[in-house]
Amino acid sequence: MKGDRSGAGNMPDASEMRDEKTGARILLGYSKDISADKRREEILEEQARRDPLTRLYNHFSGKELINDYLMNKTPYSTCGLMVIDIDCFKNINDMYGHLVGDRVLGEVAALFVELFDEKDVLMRSGGDEFVVFLKDISHLSLVKKADQLVSAVHTVEVEGNYVLTCSVGVCFLEENLSGYTYEQMFENADWALYRAKENGKNGCVFCDNLQRFHFAEEDAERSHPEIDIRYLHNDVISTAFEIFDKMNSFDAALRLLLEVIGIRFQLDRITVIRTDVKAQETGRQYMWRSPGTPEMLEEPASFEKEDFLTLFHSYDEYGTTVLQFDNMNMYSEGARRLLMQGEAKTVVYAAMYCEGKYNGAISYVVRGNKRFWSKTERSQFGELTKIISAHLAKNKAMNASYQGVTAAPEYDALTGLLAFSRFREELIIVGGDATSHAIIYTDFENFKYFNQRKGYGAGDQLLKKFTQIVTEVNENEADAYFTRVVADQFILFKRFGAEEDIAAIVRTANEEFSRMYAEVYPDVKLRLRSGIYRIPEGCTSAAVAIDAANFARQQVKSYMSESVLLYDKEMEKRQTLENEIVYGMEEAIAKGQFEVWLQPRFSLTERKVVGAEALLRWQRDDGIRLYPDSFIPLYEKNGKIVDLDFYVFEQVAAYLGERKRKGKKEIPISVNASIMHAADKETARRYLEILERNGVAPQLAEIELTETATVSDYTNVKELFQSLQEAGMRTALDDFGAGYSILNTVIDIPIDTVKLDMAFINVCETTERGIFFLKQIVKLVDGLGYHVVCEGVE
Repeated sequence: MKGDRSGAGNMPDASEMRDEKTGARILLGYSKDISADKRREEILEEQARRDPLTRLYNHFSGKELINDYLMNKTPYSTCGLMVIDIDCFKNINDMYGHLVGDRVLGEVAALFVELFDEKDVLMRSGGDEFVVFLKDISHLSLVKKADQLVSAVHTVEVEGNYVLTCSVGVCFLEENLSGYTYEQMFENADWALYRAKENGKNGCVFCDNLQRFHFAEEDAERSHPEIDIRYLHNDVISTAFEIFDKMNSFDAALRLLLEVIGIRFQLDRITVIRTDVKAQETGRQYMWRSPGTPEMLEEPASFEKEDFLTLFHSYDEYGTTVLQFDNMNMYSEGARRLLMQGEAKTVVYAAMYCEGKYNGAISYVVRGNKRFWSKTERSQFGELTKIISAHLAKNKAMNASYQGVTAAPEYDALTGLLAFSRFREELIIVGGDATSHAIIYTDFENFKYFNQRKGYGAGDQLLKKFTQIVTEVNENEADAYFTRVVADQFILFKRFGAEEDIAAIVRTANEEFSRMYAEVYPDVKLRLRSGIYRIPEGCTSAAVAIDAANFARQQVKSYMSESVLLYDKEMEKRQTLENEIVYGMEEAIAKGQFEVWLQPRFSLTERKVVGAEALLRWQRDDGIRLYPDSFIPLYEKNGKIVDLDFYVFEQVAAYLGERKRKGKKEIPISVNASIMHAADKETARRYLEILERNGVAPQLAEIELTETATVSDYTNVKELFQSLQEAGMRTALDDFGAGYSILNTVIDIPIDTVKLDMAFINVCETTERGIFFLKQIVKLVDGLGYHVVCEGVE
């Protein structure tokens, strides 16, 4: 073939070129290997995404990757974000130069690569600030990672003895939370970072509430047409806004709107469905149906995770999915029955979210024949569902605000653990489902003393170390929950085998922790005490279980060698009685079950009764008689002792008034008072009013406080006794010798009587020296002009 080789213009058309022998068409072309070019492009693209100094993702690329994950995460996915700042990094640059500073940043970045997983997003957001985004991580693992990070940064060498530290703010996104962006998570974590810096740096703080920073959508404009037949003709979205805007009752507004939607779209049934993704349960909240249409979800139902994910992934850009009765093969049999209830032929499901959390859907149902919905109609269903969901949330929030729960934190800022309020929500104990679990309630004995000796900073570090150790042990326990209740009190909920000795396990762990810190603080005794409650079959209340474990913890006393107690039947009886005591005082008073007994005061010189002391007994309906030591401490703790004291004083005054009216001999009666009266400036006035009401002279009433209580609130007791004496009443110091035995309390406080404690007398009587000492005390107190009463010598 001859031809001009200078250009393709003279080449015959490929479609006309054929093999001369076979007649087959011949196509001309050439091939070239561009793999190297593609690799170079990929390398350049990757370099553009990386920070040139640290080789971590730069801010733009890291943000893009994080947002991509957040946009596509399923309700079963969890994630966490850390914002990390190198403490005082400017000092490194100023002291050692920028080359050293750059090297340190590079080593910190290399540390991140070693510490975190390949799937995590590591980025340098600018200067000495880094962001780490951890995918599919549990809450306990995130707590552990944050602690590990703070400790690991110390290992990066700078120059000389310089110790590198960092501050970390952490934000956690739990299951079934979506709709969040990188910016929202960053703002929440950044808030926590600044708290960490305020706390002295070199530590981490968890964002306690994801709602500190959220970006709410602007309210749509609302129109206000007349409330009449126009609801069936005006724009349906505007109608929805107007109905909620003009009606006072949320329930009435929602029911009216559902009816309007049903008529406008010729539907047979609309159901507002709540969904608990974690518990895999669903049920209805509201429903409208046309005449003759059967109800749906009359009882709550359960679903499989796989079926839910199939539904979740089928939602379109409007948040809707259309299900047809003859095209449900992608679901299990149970899901088909659940999704297409009540003879449904076509159902539009529109997803409901509240603050990014998937909490259910609204089903728009057609019976009879299949129907196909246009994009415009699906968009309208999506918008209507958003409006209803927003007002549902608003109604719920308003109701919750009355109970003061809207601002409840979700995480403990110091330890990163679940906040106690959230812990109680997670701890669902129903119908024996948790019978292989136990609750362990632990605190540090005399932790207040540790803070006083070592400082609150050391106390915080101790609590964080305890958190870290417990978290590491239980990190891989799928259904373990750990929380800090308050101060130094912690609760762990986890699974145990039926044969496991939980008390022995907890005791060993507690003792190991105490031994470890005994080496750090040899001058302070650190003892952990724990109460354990093994969940029994039929336990239906998390609060009951927590209270039981806490009650067991409170039974551990400082003088006991055993520091771990298991809640048992005997303890249950004791707790039941204690609860009846705590909550039964008013009823007992109303029934007259509190009886005032009089113990005579006998004069050894006059050989006759010269007075009495009022003692209290509780005679219950069940025949049990309770003595003061079983109920007074409880009423001291909850403050009800004040009312009980005035009740006793009222009974004594009534008794003295009755004797006076009958012409019987009047003798002074001494009444015990709680130290809580000393802080109330109105106490003396109230005592006088009671005496005047019963016609009793003030000098016939004597108020006594124990020596221990007097020393604990010395100034207030002194003022109270002064006001009582000025009113003409008598005062007494009870149990002298049982507590502090400080003689200047007798000299300085205005009292009329000193009562020597029976135990003090018994101890003195055992030796000649003790008897001599007792005689001198009696002589001394008597010589100061006080009446001396020796208790228990009868």
